[in-house]
Amino acid sequence: MERIYTIPLRREFSKVPRWKKAKKSIKTIKEFAIKHMKGKEAKISNKLNELIWSMGGKKVIPRVKVKMKKEEEIVYVKLPDEKEEVKKIKVKPKEKIKEKLKKEETKKEAEKKEIKKEETKETRKEEVKEKNDKNE
Repeated sequence: MERIYTIPLRREFSKVPRWKKAKKSIKTIKEFAIKHMKGKEAKISNKLNELIWSMGGKKVIPRVKVKMKKEEEIVYVKLPDEKEEVKKIKVKPKEKIKEKLKKEETKKEAEKKEIKKEETKETRKEEVKEKNDKNE
């Protein structure tokens, strides 16, 4: 469900101190969205948030026109001319994935070889100590 509303902010932010006007406006938008779209949670877009805070926390626009969209119990609030963000997923070619796997395998093999070398050095040292102990 999608609707366009004009939210009157002046009524609400006139009730709070001057330095809290922007914060109260954001709360008002969320409350308005939950009330009118009958949702449980409201999320405000970044561009709308930036518009409210554009003149600072003390000077806020008196009304704002928004587009609200309800999906399940969440209400998304954004500016009417704002485009929907589509997340692009980059698909990596199989060759690059295979190359990365090969590099990881070679690293693991190198680590295993180093561990084996260290173990053999330790066992040799122990053998030399045992021989020295027997000779003394």
